[in-house]
Amino acid sequence: MRCNGKLSLIFLVLICFSISHEGKAQKCKFIEASPEVVQPIGTQATGSIKINYQGNQQEFKAALIGPKGYFKKDILDIEVTGLKKGMYTLVLMGRKEDHEYCLKPVELTIR
Repeated sequence: MRCNGKLSLIFLVLICFSISHEGKAQKCKFIEASPEVVQPIGTQATGSIKINYQGNQQEFKAALIGPKGYFKKDILDIEVTGLKKGMYTLVLMGRKEDHEYCLKPVELTIR
């Protein structure tokens, strides 16, 4: 069986994070955020993803995994621009380990 490279990377990130936070998973805090896709308009070739955090956005960061090997980590901005068409996985997390936030993966599509 052949594995999708994107899924393999997502699982690897989640497994590594789980191992490094062993025993803390039950105590982690839920991240209140709502990502929003801004689709390309007219002749625009790219879209963007806006992250609307509830609470102090300084406590959060994100990673974005996309088509054709796209990967961006340690995203501190509330908007990621220049995204080509395809499916993306946005993984929201606490900026510091001692914040103890749960990982929040979200699937998004730029059309």
